[in-house]
Amino acid sequence: MARSRVYSVCRDRGAGFTLLELMVAIGIAMVLMAMAVPIGKSLREGNRMMACGSNLKAIHQAMKLYSLDERGVPPSELAAGDDPSDLTMEPVGPGLWALYMTGYVGQQTTLHCAHAAAMQKTNPEYYRSYDGRDKKAGYDASGNLSALNQYRYLPYRGEDDTTSADYYRQLARGTGTTTLHDPTWQPDDNALVCWCDQHAESFTRSGEGQYQVLYWGGQVKVKPRTLFREAGRDAWRVWPDD
Repeated sequence: MARSRVYSVCRDRGAGFTLLELMVAIGIAMVLMAMAVPIGKSLREGNRMMACGSNLKAIHQAMKLYSLDERGVPPSELAAGDDPSDLTMEPVGPGLWALYMTGYVGQQTTLHCAHAAAMQKTNPEYYRSYDGRDKKAGYDASGNLSALNQYRYLPYRGEDDTTSADYYRQLARGTGTTTLHDPTWQPDDNALVCWCDQHAESFTRSGEGQYQVLYWGGQVKVKPRTLFREAGRDAWRVWPDD
């Protein structure tokens, strides 16, 4: 009988947790949750970066087809006669939206970075993830057309000298807001098409926020935000191997 009572007492004690055991279990759960939250956020940002890269690839394909059919590239968001040195000026032209308007991009969401998940389609900026103005981008303040260089997409940068390295980084011939259509001229593969700065504060490598950049040759590169935000440097002059 004594052995039976001892077994019964041990069994009763093993049926539940002591207060100390419960506190330890809660502590472990909290540590695991604290570890899971940043991992989950990192994975979510990584997925958004992949979706953004897919958008840029789709824009590249659409740009190539558009340029073959239309003998040029989509017009910038600047209207003819606008003063690009006016830092308060807002975009008014179609920009990359022209790719959707003409059917070269099949979905409106292609022009929207998935990072800005809370942005509504009624907001014009919804369709400007890859064009419009990046007001944090660096630019050479000494040039009278310097504000042009903050636009994520701009097919011409004010150069008209065919011997200039800057000229060959353009997507179309022309100066200021005037495009010269020349079907015999093609941009260099390293010419910058557009970029996305939506991830600059959320997706990091080695502690540095990142931009995604599309080049005419089809390369989509991840670049540190410092390259684009460095004072006195035109943001668009970022090479694929920088």
